Amino acid sequence: MSIKKLLKENILKHEENRKNFVTEINNVFEGTKIHNNDKLINEIVDNLLTSTPNKFVTKLYEGMEDDMMDALLDICVLTFSAENTKLGGSVATFSLPAGWTCPFANLCLKKVDRYRKMDPDKEGTYKISNKTGEKIPYKGDVQVTKGDDAEFDCYAANQEMQYDAIRANRWHNKDLIDEAAKEGGVKAMTDLIVRSIKHFFDTDGVKEGIRIHESGDFFSTKYLEAWMEAAKKFPKVYFYAYTKSVPFIKKYKDALDEIPNLSITLSKGGKRDRDLPNVDVKESHVFNTPEEVLEAGLVVDLDDDLAKQKGGKESNFALLVHGTQEKGEMSQNKMRNETFMAYWKYRKPLNRFFKMDENHFWTTKEANAGLSVIEKAKENPKKFKTSKSDLEFKAKLLRYVVKYNDKYDFSEELINIVPEKYR
Repeated sequence: MSIKKLLKENILKHEENRKNFVTEINNVFEGTKIHNNDKLINEIVDNLLTSTPNKFVTKLYEGMEDDMMDALLDICVLTFSAENTKLGGSVATFSLPAGWTCPFANLCLKKVDRYRKMDPDKEGTYKISNKTGEKIPYKGDVQVTKGDDAEFDCYAANQEMQYDAIRANRWHNKDLIDEAAKEGGVKAMTDLIVRSIKHFFDTDGVKEGIRIHESGDFFSTKYLEAWMEAAKKFPKVYFYAYTKSVPFIKKYKDALDEIPNLSITLSKGGKRDRDLPNVDVKESHVFNTPEEVLEAGLVVDLDDDLAKQKGGKESNFALLVHGTQEKGEMSQNKMRNETFMAYWKYRKPLNRFFKMDENHFWTTKEANAGLSVIEKAKENPKKFKTSKSDLEFKAKLLRYVVKYNDKYDFSEELINIVPEKYR
């Protein structure tokens, strides 16, 4: 976000609540050495609140030219991430604010307001962290709006509810995209995306692929065009996206077919589902249970492999409800689904770790014995050429095995909804 835009849009909003402004400015510098430098951040806020951006720039340059250069680079490019464990470190992800940039969302529509809302009665109060026991000062309430037809919680919106930094980064991306669109349309947005990808690859290493919109969607045809042009600039990198913007994909179907490294998956559950049969692009359907997937005759995508492949309706696949859901039946379904997905996705790696045949199916007795082995291994992880955190992850997988066999009693025929490579 440019300083000019920050002044114009946010100063009045934050004048009466300096604490929020400090947090917002700090989040702008996420990932830089300036981030969490309380003294400097407060001086920056003082300068901005008195409408003296020149003093702000001067303050940043004083004795810290290298830091300033890093900071300017970070706030002038889009934010990407490579920390999604489902996709692996070889895939970068790009996100926009959930809901706010999803013009055709329906069954999953959920919006989290950009700024927390302060309750005067709660100012100066604290809550105790369940994990650490530390006192956490009240910093405002997260405001959430769900669509009238929403049937399940949007995982991306739930991330924004929980983590201020994630929400700030996604709005940072939207600000830059909006500013580029206003200043130079498709070309300016394309240049911004390309410049940002190069910057991310330079700092984090070149990635094999980029998932467009772990959160958010194609909110306009011109924005879609920008990503199409950007994909052409990186022919050795595959790009892929889920989208409910069916009319936009229909309009550019032929052009999208000509870009070999860009794959689109139409996501069912949007406001324009009626148009899905008229666009020969693969679809993903969200189901509540594995049994529903079996009845539909589809395969569950466990790792985005099916999403990465180009294809028409013959390549349709399923997704299972997961992530944070409201208490009740949906929450129970998501826990059961996560057990199912983890069991199949990590079965072979678990077998290899315990030096079993890759296709071995674990019994409850074997899983409990494996848990005992892991507890002993934690005493000396180096002996097993692993880490304590990895052993804890293996223990979690073994507990999934117990749940799979005993608690949830999954039918043997559900193997038919698992991708071939995991069977």
